[in-house]
Amino acid sequence: MLRLCDDSFPFVFSVVSVDITDADVDEMYRRYELLHQRQQRFYLAQEVRQVKIPGAAMRKRLADLNTEFGERIAKNIIGIGIVVPSRVVSAAMTAIYWVSKEAAPTRIFPSATAMAEHARKACAAENLHLPPTLKTLAAVLDATWQEGDNLIDVDCSGKRPVNAA
Repeated sequence: MLRLCDDSFPFVFSVVSVDITDADVDEMYRRYELLHQRQQRFYLAQEVRQVKIPGAAMRKRLADLNTEFGERIAKNIIGIGIVVPSRVVSAAMTAIYWVSKEAAPTRIFPSATAMAEHARKACAAENLHLPPTLKTLAAVLDATWQEGDNLIDVDCSGKRPVNAA
């Protein structure tokens, strides 16, 4: 399941939960196309703490997506922050990004709070300011993760889980 929120543009936040499906990738293509049509710089945050490692076919589709959007990523994306809970997975991903040529600077973070602080600084360096609600969203994501609840249910505003009463 995928949720992509651009309510706080130039901060764009995506959450992928459990298994990534073909429908999720199709939705990523559609939403990324719309984001890049703006032709404005933005920071892309990816919350993947609850994703199962995809199989080879899905990894290929995701790689194809990055290849197809490569030039637009280089032009429009200030940076990419990926929230990963495992130190082992984080170290492996960091090593891969050091070796591979990424279209935009990509960093791995242990928490949404750390990623949000980096995003704020990266955007400020380009005279783009992120809304104060970003700090709240990050705190809610981290608390939701610690409580073992589904991150896909967090409201993009960070005020409450989507399914909460």
